[in-house]
Amino acid sequence: MKRILFILLLVIGVAAGALLAAYAYLSAQDAEQMRRLVESSLESALGRDVSISGPFEVTLVPLPAIAISDVTIGNAPWGSRPEMLFVEELRLRPRLRRLLVGQIELSDVT
Repeated sequence: MKRILFILLLVIGVAAGALLAAYAYLSAQDAEQMRRLVESSLESALGRDVSISGPFEVTLVPLPAIAISDVTIGNAPWGSRPEMLFVEELRLRPRLRRLLVGQIELSDVT
């Protein structure tokens, strides 16, 4: 019984430590630097110009989430309009258990 309690406390402690470390890391990051990183990652993945001109927010409490606004994805050169897609507001919430083991899996996209 003591061994199970010890393991449970150890798991809770590791999870809490990971959340605190993530919070400290995200708090230390410049929002503009994170915006540029996300834009360049999306551009590489999509092969299109990407612009995030609205607020970029990362929260950890009560659950980890990312909220970005005014996202524009450029159209192909042969497209009839300059924008392929415009998203006014996008909220992403990753699965916490997967995030703690280094995998990104979304539980909610709004």
